[in-house]
Order: sequence, then structure tokens, then C-alpha cells
Amino acid sequence: MERERNLWRQATLSAVLLLAVLSPWLARNYRVFHTPIFVRSNFGAELYFGKSGIRIPSLGSTMEYQKLGELPYVAQKQHAVLEYIRNNVREFAKSSLHRAVSFWIVRKSRKPTGYRYRYEFHWPRLAIRKRKHEALLFLVVMVCYPLVYYVTYIFPKYRHQ
Repeated sequence: MERERNLWRQATLSAVLLLAVLSPWLARNYRVFHTPIFVRSNFGAELYFGKSGIRIPSLGSTMEYQKLGELPYVAQKQHAVLEYIRNNVREFAKSSLHRAVSFWIVRKSRKPTGYRYRYEFHWPRLAIRKRKHEALLFLVVMVCYPLVYYVTYIFPKYRHQ
């Protein structure tokens, strides 16, 4: 009973500290954008760039971004990509599955040319064998954390090797 109470105290303290750290940023966003924005919301644009296969979005024409501003630009890209997804569900699902698999496979080159690859799976197998209950929470985080990359795009820099 005492252990359970201590866990609730720690969870409550963590939530309060999180809000204390985020509050200035949330207040700044509301003051600048005149609408509540949780930290940053450019997911619609990232989803659009991931769908279109653009590797580095900033290399394209940015006049549209400057003319519209951040929020309308992101809303426009989000509308376009949601329309695309509605009309191309299978293609979007297939590319997302491909990115999910690619996220967990690390290609290491054996030759300086970079054309020969050896595949390594990064999965916490040892954690599963040693502590099954703790590993379940770890696996949930490992699966859920990269969800955003599965539907947008993955770059090697996102992996911790």
C-alpha cells in the first residue's frame, strides 16, 4: 500500500514539474499565435513532406511559407496530405509499413562505396529474456515513440547507434 502511494506521489510530482517546465513555452505560443498550441504543431507539414518523398523540405521554394506564415502554411499542407491519404490509403499504408521496418533495420556498409549492406535488428531481446514485466513497458515505448516517423520520414540521424 505504501509503495503504491509513493508511486502516485512520484507520478504527480512528475506531472507538476512537466507543466512547470512547459508553461512558459505554452504561454509564449498563445501570445504569438493567438491560439493554444502545445509546444509546436508542424505535423501536417512533416506528414506532407514524408508523403511526397522530399528528403529536405527547406530546399524547395519557401515563398509560400513566407507569404502565408507558419500556421496557415502547415494547415494547407495538412489539408493536402489528408486528401491524398483519403484517396491513396493502400499506398500510404504500404509506405508507412516500409518506413516502420526501415526504422528498425540499420544498414552498415562493409565497403567505402556504401553499396554492400549488413542488416542488424535493434530490438531489446535481452530485456525480454531477463525481466518480462519491465520489458513490456519498454517495448510499448519502443513501438510508440517512433510512430511519427513511420508516417512521415526517417533519416539516419534519428537513430541512436
